[in-house]
Amino acid sequence: MQYAVQKCYDMLANNGMALFVIGDTEYKNVKVNNSKHLVESLMQSGFSEVSIAKRKISNKLLTPYRDENGKFTSDKSKREIYHEEFIVIGTKHNLGER
Repeated sequence: MQYAVQKCYDMLANNGMALFVIGDTEYKNVKVNNSKHLVESLMQSGFSEVSIAKRKISNKLLTPYRDENGKFTSDKSKREIYHEEFIVIGTKHNLGER
């Protein structure tokens, strides 16, 4: 994730924005806070403004369940996946040029 964020930062012009849609998840009963990690990666890469918003997913195209291996499935007896996602926006400002 850090590599992708750094590439975005390097490609953006001053005042450019990068927008990501990401969901937190769980794997083998361990919660994975992808959105928090993304925000930290943006800040470490040099984005000077980072904002995050949460939105509910009401009409998901993907199957809403995961099997024991974390793969998507339509089997309703399996674990239901998240019903929300995060919109994370990073803005690149060169120092003194806001």
